[in-house]
Amino acid sequence: MKIYSPFISKHRIKGIVFCSLLFLFVTAFPQREINEQLQENDSKAEQYLDEGKKNAAAQLFNQSAYLLRSTNRLEEAAIYYQKVLEINTQLGNRRGQMVSHNSLAMVYLEAENYQKAIFHLKKELEFRKQINNKAEIINVLANIALAENEVSSFDSAIEHIEQAIGLSKELNDLTLLKRCYGVAFDIYEKLGNDTKSHSYFELYSAIDRKLKEQKMAEITDEAERKVTIAESEKHITQKILSETSEELEKTVTTLQQVEELTREQKMEIELNEAKINEQNALLKAKQLRERYLIIGLIATTLFILALTFLVLKIVRANKKINQQKLWLEKQNKEIRASIRYAKTIQQAILPGDNELEKHFKSFIIYMPKDIVSGDFYWTSTQENGKTIIVYFAVVDCTGHGVPGAFMSMIGSRLLDEIVNEKMVSSPAEILRLLNTMVRTALRQEETDNNDGMDLALCKLEIYPDSKRKLTFAGAKRPLYIIKNTENKLITHRGDRKSIGGYSLSKKEIKFTNFDIDMEKGDMVYVFSDGIIDQNSPDRKKFGRVRLEEALIDCAKLDPKEQKKVIEDRLKDYMQNEEQRDDITLAGLKII
Repeated sequence: MKIYSPFISKHRIKGIVFCSLLFLFVTAFPQREINEQLQENDSKAEQYLDEGKKNAAAQLFNQSAYLLRSTNRLEEAAIYYQKVLEINTQLGNRRGQMVSHNSLAMVYLEAENYQKAIFHLKKELEFRKQINNKAEIINVLANIALAENEVSSFDSAIEHIEQAIGLSKELNDLTLLKRCYGVAFDIYEKLGNDTKSHSYFELYSAIDRKLKEQKMAEITDEAERKVTIAESEKHITQKILSETSEELEKTVTTLQQVEELTREQKMEIELNEAKINEQNALLKAKQLRERYLIIGLIATTLFILALTFLVLKIVRANKKINQQKLWLEKQNKEIRASIRYAKTIQQAILPGDNELEKHFKSFIIYMPKDIVSGDFYWTSTQENGKTIIVYFAVVDCTGHGVPGAFMSMIGSRLLDEIVNEKMVSSPAEILRLLNTMVRTALRQEETDNNDGMDLALCKLEIYPDSKRKLTFAGAKRPLYIIKNTENKLITHRGDRKSIGGYSLSKKEIKFTNFDIDMEKGDMVYVFSDGIIDQNSPDRKKFGRVRLEEALIDCAKLDPKEQKKVIEDRLKDYMQNEEQRDDITLAGLKII
């Protein structure tokens, strides 16, 4: 018999309210100037297309894409870059196609839509190879490897970065080689290959030191060159002084000759020169007075005008700044109030502690990166005769903050519908239906929407004879079990498929069930990837190995004590480093 709790209807009502509030929040502040410019560009571009001026239309679409990209409206920017690509393809402009693929790849990388970024990077690579510019080929290969690393396509990422390293060695370009070694380090670190990652980090550091040494040598050479120039100028100055000294000596000789004139001639010459000098001095003094008076009047007038203009400009600017400041403070308060209220609603839809404590001793570490979270956990309880069935899931949605919160609401509602309304009991079948319904809800077959979620779903059956059976299905998330009678960790990795998002195949995705017999005292752990991806101050991830060691060390403790041990280890590892993603980890002890 199926049992509904008051939590389910409350969940449905609050989910609708939360989605409505977030929609109003996102659409409340239109960017009027940007949208007006976009409309003007679209109108002109359409006119140019009608007149057959495709290059002019492509330039306007490029302007619109740049404007949208600069304001972080990345999906809209991609639409305009796609229009530019189509025009260049129609014109047979191969270089234009290459640049358009590059722009689309960069936008999708910024939007963390790595699959689409990889597609356009590979298209760009084809054009780069035709031009045979090895330096640009290396950069594109490195970008492909970075994107593939983000989607865990490690084999392909390694293949591309090795190609880039080989070409960099052929060019003997230390700057490119340094970048390639850095990318290789990131790939092997995420893969968990400490030997390889350490090796590439050493290569990266060695080249970095070499480049810095070369830079210092260049600076030293430049300093020596300037010293040489200064010495040369010194010699020239000394030569000029020498020549000046000779002229002075000649002048002295001439004066001595003049003194040999008769006293009368000398006095007459001196008198005439004195009169001339006096007249010249009076004339120059008059000219200088007139000139300085005119310059002073002009300077004073210009200074007064400039000062008046600046004062008026400063007054207007201060007034405008104060108005904008007040407006921004008001909007910021309203936005934060809306998000805080959204957090209250999101917290309300999460299961309460008492719902889990009925059937488990448990702890949950729930650390949103922002005010609202893209992670959530979910539970539902049913009865089949005397058998109690408990479902529990930890879900990691695409993104974090407001976008992630949207997805968490969709995921939670669909899980309720599948399990509590459609009465689907198999975890694998629940994931299959959830994938189909997410793709349908987001119209992913018709649009570029690539959002989805990864999750671990557990079904615990508690029989009257105290027998316990756990059925697990995972979408890119594992299940950890530590048996009460052993001190080792058992891992069930689930399927390497996400719910929703990008899919090359049109076939329906199927998932796998794992059936495990459980006993009282056994510990079950499910978690999002936020905890293992968290960086330390030196950019090293917390990693799967550290998490597994922490779980083994504290598995025999009470769940509340386990939570404190894991939180303390994570806090010590992070120090003052910013949290990278939403973090959720749940530990359930069978009772």
